[in-house]
Amino acid sequence: MDGTVEKKHSVNEEIADLKISIVIISSTVVLPIQFLILFSLNLYETSIGNAIQLFSKGIVAVLFLFTLPIILKKNMMKLIVVYFLGTFIFFLQFIIFPENRNYLIELIFPLFFMCLPVFIYTVTLKNWAVLKKVMEQASIIIFIACAIMGIQVILGTASIGTYSMTFSYYLLLPVVISLNELIERFRLLPFIITMLSILLILLIGSRGPLLCIAVFIILKLIRPGVSIATSKMRIFSYFTLIMLILFFCINYKNIILVINYNLLKFGFYSRSINLFLSNEIYLSGRDEIYEMIVQNIVNNPFLGIGIAGDRRVADGVYAHNIMIEFFANFGVIIGTILITALLFKMTKLLFSKDINVYNMMILWISMGFIELLVSGSYLTHIPFWILLGLIINKTILQKS
Repeated sequence: MDGTVEKKHSVNEEIADLKISIVIISSTVVLPIQFLILFSLNLYETSIGNAIQLFSKGIVAVLFLFTLPIILKKNMMKLIVVYFLGTFIFFLQFIIFPENRNYLIELIFPLFFMCLPVFIYTVTLKNWAVLKKVMEQASIIIFIACAIMGIQVILGTASIGTYSMTFSYYLLLPVVISLNELIERFRLLPFIITMLSILLILLIGSRGPLLCIAVFIILKLIRPGVSIATSKMRIFSYFTLIMLILFFCINYKNIILVINYNLLKFGFYSRSINLFLSNEIYLSGRDEIYEMIVQNIVNNPFLGIGIAGDRRVADGVYAHNIMIEFFANFGVIIGTILITALLFKMTKLLFSKDINVYNMMILWISMGFIELLVSGSYLTHIPFWILLGLIINKTILQKS
């Protein structure tokens, strides 16, 4: 009898984790599909396009509300504490930095209705393996959506402009999920997804995702997740991959030249490739943003310039670097404490004996932290809050 009850409880827990995982990944899937519809039908800045965007938010909101009873049952106190602290800090910033209020108001929806809920849901999750399965299924959907957009660009039936940073970051999840499988065991489908995704990023995307991918590959090769000595084929695949990476690092400029030559031959211009071939480091205006914000931090080292202060001093543009953003938001002392604590917790979990913990961490470090070193804002970047939720989740589970 006890065994039946325990088994039923285990099944209920897994169902709950499945629902929570779907909610956590929901916006990651809905946004590329929304982008595909708006892009394919050229509905940007139209009333129909606005309605589609509102409908997309509604779908994600319904999923959150549908799963909310599970969160209230498991983690009501944590939810109350998180929202109390978040509201308190936000209100304090509103009082201390009145000059930032317009930008703070703009952050209310993404921070309180997207990022913090995702954080709480991730903290509540028990079984990371369930989340991993949902991520794998989501990556296929996202890849298909992006592939359709890529085909339209190649055929000339739709235009994405010179490049799209948004598009390339959507492809990040399919790439790291496929690479994760590919490094552990060579399979054709992950190989195809990886190669086509990277090609699309090079063709019509930005450079940032390539840094995230490179960091993921390095972290994955350090601990591949399986015993390399289990078969001769695995040993061969693993070291072949390492040799290919070394070959690319040594000859990357010649390889890029060949790729660029063939793309131009077919009439395709790749902004990213041409920037790689340039002898100068082009920061897309980030150097000017950094200079403006850092100067303001120097002038206000103790309190900083407040949350959203970077947007105020940079004419509505965020810092494009999580370190600078922390210093700007909270000052040098508190900013240093927060950054150090975050890096310490991430590093500690990277030394976890549990290889599943390690694999999950490197996936979300690549998507949720490395990206924020060159783009995005931690105040609106959902993968960062998923990463933060996983860190808190594991810290709580280890202590319990």
